[in-house]
Amino acid sequence: MTAYTYTELSPKDFNAIITLGNKVHGAGYLDQEKIKAYYQQGLFNGINCSFVVYKEHTLVGFRLTFSATQWTIDKWCSPELWPVAPDKVCYFKCNTVSPAMQGAGIGSTLLAKSVSAAKAQGAEAGLALIWLSSPGN
Repeated sequence: MTAYTYTELSPKDFNAIITLGNKVHGAGYLDQEKIKAYYQQGLFNGINCSFVVYKEHTLVGFRLTFSATQWTIDKWCSPELWPVAPDKVCYFKCNTVSPAMQGAGIGSTLLAKSVSAAKAQGAEAGLALIWLSSPGN
């Protein structure tokens, strides 16, 4: 049985996240500036809602989640239709799993960990924008 290690995202993970993110989503998807900002957007009240997963010493997945109030509602959102206040909604930015590891339940586990942490931060709902092809990549 394969052992995976799930932990909160930390700065020591940045380089591996950039490498995997750009491999899966395309060149330029992540860089140092973006991952530093995304990391900060996942922190609230001493709780981190973004996670990474390693198989042995290799990063095989990550979930970037922005805490409620730590992201900007843009033109793609319709907060007037949401059943909860916008300041109670976290944003699920990115769920990335190495193609060779997809189908092993890693993405679902990362999401569950982020949902639990976001609830502990005070979120009552979460939002994800799903694109057939991410714009601007």
